[in-house]
Amino acid sequence: IRQIVVQNYNPSVKSAIELCLQSPVVARQNFWQAWHGLIVTSDHMRPLSGLIKYRDFTQFCEKLNSAKLSACLKDPFLSLGLRTLILIDADMEILMRNLRRWLLGQIIEDPGQAPSPSFLCALGEHCFLRDYVFFTTADELEKVEALKTKVESGDARDEEIAMLSAYIPLHILSNAKEIEGKVTLKSLVKQQITNPLTEQALKKDIRTVQPIGRETSQAVREMYEENPYPRWSSITIFPNPDVETTGNYLVAGCGTCKATLQFAMKFPKINITAIDLSLSSMAYGMRRAQEFSVENVTFAQCDILDLVELGQQFDAIDCSGVLHHMKDPVAGWRSLLSVLRPGGRMSIGLYSTRARRSIHAGWEYISEKGYQPGAEDIRQFRDDVFAMPDDHPVKPVSQRVDFYNLSQCRDLVFHIQESTYTPEEIQKILDELGLTFEGFWLGNPKLEAEFLRQFPDDPGMRDLTNWSALEEQFPNMFNGMFQFICSRKTDSEVSNPTWDGILNGKIFTLTGQKTA
Repeated sequence: IRQIVVQNYNPSVKSAIELCLQSPVVARQNFWQAWHGLIVTSDHMRPLSGLIKYRDFTQFCEKLNSAKLSACLKDPFLSLGLRTLILIDADMEILMRNLRRWLLGQIIEDPGQAPSPSFLCALGEHCFLRDYVFFTTADELEKVEALKTKVESGDARDEEIAMLSAYIPLHILSNAKEIEGKVTLKSLVKQQITNPLTEQALKKDIRTVQPIGRETSQAVREMYEENPYPRWSSITIFPNPDVETTGNYLVAGCGTCKATLQFAMKFPKINITAIDLSLSSMAYGMRRAQEFSVENVTFAQCDILDLVELGQQFDAIDCSGVLHHMKDPVAGWRSLLSVLRPGGRMSIGLYSTRARRSIHAGWEYISEKGYQPGAEDIRQFRDDVFAMPDDHPVKPVSQRVDFYNLSQCRDLVFHIQESTYTPEEIQKILDELGLTFEGFWLGNPKLEAEFLRQFPDDPGMRDLTNWSALEEQFPNMFNGMFQFICSRKTDSEVSNPTWDGILNGKIFTLTGQKTA
């Protein structure tokens, strides 16, 4: 579905996409491009989509037709998409931020012409979902402060409360508990007040294995306490849960637990221990676990270097996107190995040096500008990127999903600690730790076929030198990160029932292994 491009409006396709966006068992973000195509090809939405080309706010205001635009904003399909999707497109983002700015002016200056709370709630939910990443002008900030004062006084109408929610989360207001009782803003209130307050309460239920004392670990923890990563709204629930496979499984660096909960629902008999530095991230995951009735995950705040304090051994370990944020990634990897049972398997995720060239260019740009990892500087950096020519070395950053959410953008280009690797460097670490490479999670049949065409003497696809040569030709093939499986060299032929069950569950594709 991610590859589908809608070039002509089709009401049947719209109905199908609408059902999917309302479904609790599919990852809705995959439907972003299809939804976007239906919006921009619909004649009904032309008064809105036709404003995309007017990036300048003054011109945007001059060209809009208030009456016709109002009819567009009543379309439930538009609101449904805003509530459930992150818009991965610069033009659409600028359209929405111009629209938000115009609506704020309407609310303040001409409230009688403002749209109904329904659309404003959808816009507020959209902005919250994106952690308020939209660039905001000084004029808007002044109006927002005045609106905040009115809302906290208790004299605001529902439209004004909903409008404010598109700029700041409602749970930070002094009268948040009073607003929580407004049934007319039910969905918005749940997202911005009830859920955050629930997460705050859940933090006290998370066990701390050892106090987080190391300097780098403390800094990383503070970052993710401020910006839990990632704030997700939906996941695909795999069909046909495997109720036979058992074992102990460690997720080392679970974040907000999107992948962890998917795995837990697929394998309800596997005992999962999920650790992270950030209580805010785990509390988000705990709340979502309760919503999905997941009971086989135990949460703990723990530094990877303190894993031995858990007092457990694991049949399989997942550590994706974590080691490269440690001061000494190899020490972290060695700690993982210390709690891996004989015959166990590890799934590791590390950043690719080649794939992150634009990220490195972004670091240099941020350093030159003196930008800090606060919300205002992140918004300013993103606005700079939008204005860059297409051939600017930083511009490709805007093509990444994480660029379109404030917390995820901070993780992407403002992280305080990051290492990247080549396949040869990964092989060197594997040799140092006595591990063997068992395959990538790639899921790209064309690239795998190209590998086998170029390297027919490596049918198991295990030679990382060959992978490096292929990555040199296709530098974005590991754009997310290298995700691969490894085991002790002495255990590579040892059977592991837990791992065999995971492979047979076919939740991912492992290169060179047909059983996956």
